[in-house]
Amino acid sequence: MPIHRVAAFLAPVALAASLATASAQGMLRAPTSPAAKAANDVVGLIIENLAAKPLPASPITFGQAFLPGRVPAKAGLIARIDGKDVPVQVDAKTTYPDGSLRMAVLSLIAPPMAAHAKAPVMLATAATAAGGAVDLARLADDKGFGLTVDLTFHQEDGSAAPFHLDAGPLLAKALAGEKPDYWLRGPIASEIRFDAPVTGSFHIVFDVRAYADGTTHTDLQFANDYAMQKAGGAVKYDVLVKEDGKIVLQYRNLVQFQYENWHRTLWSGTVPPVNLARDVDYLERIGVIADYDLAAGAPAAMVAEEAKQMGQPGFGAPLATNGVTQYMPMTGARPDIGPTTRANAIWLLTQDPMAAAYALWQGEAAAGIPWHFWNREAGTWLNTDQNPQIWADPRGGANGLTQQVDGKNNGWAPDTAHQPDLSFVPYLFTGSRFNLDELNAQAAFSIVSTWPAMRSGAPDSTGPDNVIFGNQMRGGAWSLREIDEAAWANPDGTVEKKYFSKVMDDNWRWLASQIPALTALEGEAHGYVIATFQYDYALAPWQQDYFSSSAAQAAKLGNRDARAFLAWSTNFLAGSVFKLGHDSVNYVIAVFPHRNPAIGQIYWNRDKNGWDYAEPLKNWRDIEENTKRYGPSNGSGWARSDGDYGQLAMLALAGIQSVVPSEAAEKAYEWLQKSGAPYTDANSLHHTPEFDIVPRPPQS
Repeated sequence: MPIHRVAAFLAPVALAASLATASAQGMLRAPTSPAAKAANDVVGLIIENLAAKPLPASPITFGQAFLPGRVPAKAGLIARIDGKDVPVQVDAKTTYPDGSLRMAVLSLIAPPMAAHAKAPVMLATAATAAGGAVDLARLADDKGFGLTVDLTFHQEDGSAAPFHLDAGPLLAKALAGEKPDYWLRGPIASEIRFDAPVTGSFHIVFDVRAYADGTTHTDLQFANDYAMQKAGGAVKYDVLVKEDGKIVLQYRNLVQFQYENWHRTLWSGTVPPVNLARDVDYLERIGVIADYDLAAGAPAAMVAEEAKQMGQPGFGAPLATNGVTQYMPMTGARPDIGPTTRANAIWLLTQDPMAAAYALWQGEAAAGIPWHFWNREAGTWLNTDQNPQIWADPRGGANGLTQQVDGKNNGWAPDTAHQPDLSFVPYLFTGSRFNLDELNAQAAFSIVSTWPAMRSGAPDSTGPDNVIFGNQMRGGAWSLREIDEAAWANPDGTVEKKYFSKVMDDNWRWLASQIPALTALEGEAHGYVIATFQYDYALAPWQQDYFSSSAAQAAKLGNRDARAFLAWSTNFLAGSVFKLGHDSVNYVIAVFPHRNPAIGQIYWNRDKNGWDYAEPLKNWRDIEENTKRYGPSNGSGWARSDGDYGQLAMLALAGIQSVVPSEAAEKAYEWLQKSGAPYTDANSLHHTPEFDIVPRPPQS
């Protein structure tokens, strides 16, 4: 009977394995993947049978990124498992300029495995496999598929409105369409998407997959995200999903506000109880993730705590938060804030199945955040190509949403300056279209929720999509992170690829163009971006560190303007360590002459070309004296640094070294390691794995 993949098997099976490991060694590290030996070897991974019984041959689909040139254009792949070559279906999603594969969704039929067995796998290039694609039409014609969805909507007047959907005819209609929306299509697996409008802004998205072995896999998204429609709002309903007349999913009295979604995966048979341990070092070399300290791993106690949370009542329910902070503006250190979330970092560092389950559940929680604005007419997320002045804010007026986000009742307060990176790592590992949807929705939100007067008001800006100018630096950091990841992840030739790539390029190009003006303005201490969120006399260096992490990611993925910015910012990020000493690791650095602290924040003055601030101090000595005069200054100690500021400075300096050779960044990083600044020791970093990023020389 089809059951939800993560909830069904990972919790009970992986919990025992994970806790056993935790008690044995106290920490978890990603296992070493098989090393490439033959000329056509590409990358290794490990398949693990999590069950206490033998596993028959099972279908597996997952995402995989590749180094440039390793999988040439038109080349295929095989998987070497136990000395045998297993065919691999390659559904290419993105390519490098030379045509070689950048990212693909891979499908294979894994051979039988003994109980708790682990099998090393080597992906290697081979001739493209021949053979026709799995025919989804057999599902539309097969009465055995029989997937039905019954909804009962509870109206305000107390009446009930039933709604019935039969997936078979909907699938047949999608296949007969002019342009069937395939995600996978090959001899091992085929997958197609179709959408069923229901009522108001509510609809159901089906992603139906059939494997060559007869297994089916269906993703259901219960989406209340149509935007700019005449009708919308919250819905209260019951849902009953049957397959072959058997109940496979049932919930009652769900309350789903507009712009919130939830998702479930159904299998036609036993869910393959497998974990894929990936070569994370390989992904770091590509630059698709930050350079986490793989040698340190992550504390097993953290994985055990995640397991405990997953066992709590309500965890994993539709629209559950699953450990994600609902009030995002909440300040202070949070495990979901950073270059990625702590959950994703633990998954990357350990490749533990329990860690994977928890991170995937947080990816499910992303669906429930009311930042989903789907433009049904355009067939994509609401964006500035459709309306340059769109503003998803109650103050949007004629350019606002037709129905506003119900922030009073839905429990969420989304915020670009504190948004967690919930979906990119899950998409990278699973290749799931659902996770890509979530990444795209968040990236679009990062743009359309930014005040259009600032988006389009930047001096010398090239379009209506600037998310840096006038933003908090942390807001610019996390918005660009989502946009850059969406630009990288979306399949070549799609509307989303074109749009997010344009926004990414516009923003980094604009920032690089501002370097001469900022250099002249800031003098010998140049290298920081002046943002709206800063005290009357000071800037927040830790927000510059946040921003540098996004710049490092963009630069590693090939953006030259981000690289130029990161090289320029090194003067401040590294120089402040040597010139300001203990005050470089601080909540604020007083770079402006002191004026009236009651003013609170300084905002952009567009009448003076965007840089009309109090003239910043242009040399390090004056900045240090000003910081001591108006404070708060650390002096010769660390009294003002009892936070994660030292960790953030270290990750910024590590990121620089991964992109541009910098002796200054290297020495500054080493000084901080030995400085005694709070939480910069190895043990503290080990317990905040989302910040445990280490230097890696470029191209290593």
